Amino acid sequence: MKTQKDVISSLEGRLELRCEEKEGKSFLEHQYFSVPYHISKTYWNESVLLVQVTNPTAGIFAGDRMTSSVMVGESASLLLTSPSAQRVYSMHKGDASQHIKYTVKKGGWLEVFPELFVPQKKSRYRQECEVEIEAGGEVYFAEIIAPGRLTHGENMQFEQLDWNFKISYGGDLLSLERCYLNPLENPWMLKVPNWEQTYYFSIWVLSDKLSEIKEQFYQKLDQLGGKELYLGFSSYDHRAIMIKGMSLCILRLRKVMLEIRQLFSGLLHNLSVTVRKL
Repeated sequence: MKTQKDVISSLEGRLELRCEEKEGKSFLEHQYFSVPYHISKTYWNESVLLVQVTNPTAGIFAGDRMTSSVMVGESASLLLTSPSAQRVYSMHKGDASQHIKYTVKKGGWLEVFPELFVPQKKSRYRQECEVEIEAGGEVYFAEIIAPGRLTHGENMQFEQLDWNFKISYGGDLLSLERCYLNPLENPWMLKVPNWEQTYYFSIWVLSDKLSEIKEQFYQKLDQLGGKELYLGFSSYDHRAIMIKGMSLCILRLRKVMLEIRQLFSGLLHNLSVTVRKL
């Protein structure tokens, strides 16, 4: 049972965005948000509509329950990013959770390219993310997870990170993933021998255009891995590619993520847009 203090200190936030296209220009036909969500002023760069999702409370606290729904209509193009890392703060008790759903209609384009997700010491967080794409829709979805606040000596000191992800295309379920991390129960996860810390990233790319990819493209993708960064990828039915990587160094990881994005931009031209920051 929540005490008065818990009710005051925890938030139930909601974010709703619906991006549509009219006369060749994408715009937010509907927007609603409540704390801890906030969005920036939109920016149309003649190719995609850029929206930055921010957190005015500086992070996620115990008891926070967050729900977001983002829909991209036919022929609309939306880039969602964030200006700073998303932090989940230390929790004396309880946990926090977030449910996210992205829907992309036929001919729509959605890119999600957030900043680092940082679970702090003694934090407990659960996330459920669903991505549904109609046949003919396109998605570039990325996420980055840090092992903690390394500058404060926190390396894998969170208590629980329950990461759930579901993605479907044209009504077909492509992947259903769950990553449950509890350093006390499974300290070996996200650790690599001889590495002091490990950063993780995941990228999903979905488009009918992926059928045009030649073997040389995969060779270039494979060559991005190497020292201080392990990289793996799989192709699903020539319309989806999943890329996952682990790195000792956040700078190395960011560099490779941008190189991957640049590599795909030759095929998916909306990726040639710079992820503009405020």
